[in-house]
Amino acid sequence: MLSIISPATHREEEMERIYDRLEHILQLWKKLELTKPDTTEHAALMKQIRILSDEYKDLIDVPKTPRESK
Repeated sequence: MLSIISPATHREEEMERIYDRLEHILQLWKKLELTKPDTTEHAALMKQIRILSDEYKDLIDVPKTPRESK
């Protein structure tokens, strides 16, 4: 069965997810700069950054399927 979503559309959605995740990580880093170290908020932000960074890494490390030759 053929997919309704074209490979190009799928790739665009994948890239959008990657950029959204990265943008969220950057926002958390900015928020972290404004928090005092050794606080629960600081620790929670660091944990969130680590989790999102792992998710981001998983998104960009996904093995790409080889393109079919024409």
